[in-house]
Amino acid sequence: LLKTDPAEKAAQMAAIMKEIRGYSGSDNLVLVTHLEDIEALTGVAPREGEAVVVAPDGDGLKVLGRVTF
Repeated sequence: LLKTDPAEKAAQMAAIMKEIRGYSGSDNLVLVTHLEDIEALTGVAPREGEAVVVAPDGDGLKVLGRVTF
């Protein structure tokens, strides 16, 4: 879960975005996290068992789609 302290939360978000932007593997990068983190990163509130597919876009993430399992 992301920290509640604004400075710590910002550092965590920056680290997550660095990981996503820096990924150069040949397959998809899959990250599993909590609802609160997904909301903070994407603005989307997925349901239980739902994946949010994103791509780096400027300073943030662009939601490409959602998949329910």
